[in-house]
Amino acid sequence: MTDPRTAPQPSARPQRRVLVFMDSGTPSGPVKQLAATIRPLADAGYALHCVVFQRRGTPAVTSEPYLRAHGATTSLVHDSGAFDLRLLGAVARVIREFRPDLVQTHGYRPSVLMALLRKSGTIRDPWIGFFHGRTAESFRVRMYDKLDHIALRASDVAAVMSALQKREKAGYRRAEVRIVYNAVIESARKAPPAHEVALVKGPWARPAIGVIGRLSPEKGVDVLLEAWAVLVRDGTAGTLLIAGDGQERGRLEEQARTLAIADRVHFLGHLEAPDLLYPELDLMVIPSRTEGLPNVFLEALRHGIPVVSTRVGAIPDLVGDTAIARLVHIEDPAALAAAIAATLANPEDRAPDAAAELVRSLSLPARVAALTRLYEDVLSRAGRS
Repeated sequence: MTDPRTAPQPSARPQRRVLVFMDSGTPSGPVKQLAATIRPLADAGYALHCVVFQRRGTPAVTSEPYLRAHGATTSLVHDSGAFDLRLLGAVARVIREFRPDLVQTHGYRPSVLMALLRKSGTIRDPWIGFFHGRTAESFRVRMYDKLDHIALRASDVAAVMSALQKREKAGYRRAEVRIVYNAVIESARKAPPAHEVALVKGPWARPAIGVIGRLSPEKGVDVLLEAWAVLVRDGTAGTLLIAGDGQERGRLEEQARTLAIADRVHFLGHLEAPDLLYPELDLMVIPSRTEGLPNVFLEALRHGIPVVSTRVGAIPDLVGDTAIARLVHIEDPAALAAAIAATLANPEDRAPDAAAELVRSLSLPARVAALTRLYEDVLSRAGRS
């Protein structure tokens, strides 16, 4: 059963109804991107109702009130686990009750459920499936990613984050594959937690090199630690600040001790207000093995911070042959160390004008315009324009 929660509609005029299934219990990057578009899309004529999955017997999800606070109406669908077969009926019920003009999914579970409902003929509503990128936390998660890839073939449009992802899905027969870039989003201004203010302004030895993100294998923080050990041995000054938490934290802390760099690395943990950290950084590093279009890349550019990144996701598409960021191949600590050293030695050797133009091109209005074009195209093809 669903648990309806209501919020004031941003616009009183008649709107298209978009039913969004979000498989994330916290305000993750995809949730934040979705939330930022809710009110602008309402102004453009699209009312979003967001459905979030809640596992029985677990703490309440925080993504649902977050989306509601940004203007969406929301519902919870309760489940007993990833393979709870009752979810098929629950999702079908939500769709029938809501009677959407369009269904939108984010994550492997709603994608698989929609594909099964379509294959059975139960649901025929137009469907856009968003693919945000792979993770590699475990065999189970890799299996989920594979299921997501298969399920999205049944959608009308698979919306991806990069040209690489589009090439990977080029074999889709039914689904069109379209790139929809993330937007640079300004966080809501509110008083940050006092302990985080003190934490990020700690007495770090400069320069301060930062990495922000979930501590899971695909983020490549282990490779960054190897690179930082090379730099420390070569006499590089400064501090590596790691903001984020996750299953890999204990292993990464042990790795820092083994490499004899623990006194030059600080694990800050999860930050409720990560915007506090950007002004304290001299360099942002994105050492990921896989990505879509990471919000931290966009945020670093918005704050005017030099970036060193691996060639992942949409970053190479957007950087091109400019000096917006230094890019290296994945799994290469030596190349990562060299790029960090070169950037620290020549912080002015970049393209601030090109970075500023890229930030402007990835504005929230640009993403909303891309989404409305996508909605209009899908509805037109379905005869619902």
